Amino acid sequence: VGYAKPVSKQTAIGIWAQYLSMKEIQGYDEWDYEITPTKAQDMAIAVSYSRKIYDDFNVGGNLKYINQQLDNEIASAFATDLGTYFRSPVRDLSFGLVVHNIGNKIKFIEKKGDLPQSIKFGAAIKLFNKRLMVASDVTMPVDNDAYISIGSEWWLLDMIALRAGYRSNMDLGNGLTFGTGLKMRGVQIDYVFVNYGILNYTHRMSLT
Repeated sequence: VGYAKPVSKQTAIGIWAQYLSMKEIQGYDEWDYEITPTKAQDMAIAVSYSRKIYDDFNVGGNLKYINQQLDNEIASAFATDLGTYFRSPVRDLSFGLVVHNIGNKIKFIEKKGDLPQSIKFGAAIKLFNKRLMVASDVTMPVDNDAYISIGSEWWLLDMIALRAGYRSNMDLGNGLTFGTGLKMRGVQIDYVFVNYGILNYTHRMSLT
């Protein structure tokens, strides 16, 4: 959940939070006997700031507090995301660059782990009187191989969106996604269908 508000013609601020929990996981001791179930949850809270430097160049960032819990152990960390957005002289062509999770290590008991840092560069172009958008980006995680994402979105009557995408180097599924959106009176509902292979299909919905 998030909220953003322009505070001037050049700047905007925001706040958001995300929370992930799951059912309790059965616990076992070193002799494989069942013990008290284990709980696990993740949470992140952030404040955001963005500023227009020039008409075609913008910068922004998040300051995040991250909290993770596994059983009775809690770990936390602070991190930042930094990004830029640039509209090129070529009509309706734009570029973006973002660096995720610059921050300290997260520590459980005595073991420290790195946050999932990554660098992402992307480009998008709008065609056919801005009804069709095609976008692609390259993500370079610090601890894994790079992958490419490609997506497209077609708006019908400025009300209904049809979307399709593909991501390479998928650990699960075939990398294909399909979605749609409906926009009426300032409210937008979006849906996407994602194949996660042996974990089966997932259905995601959002309200804006």
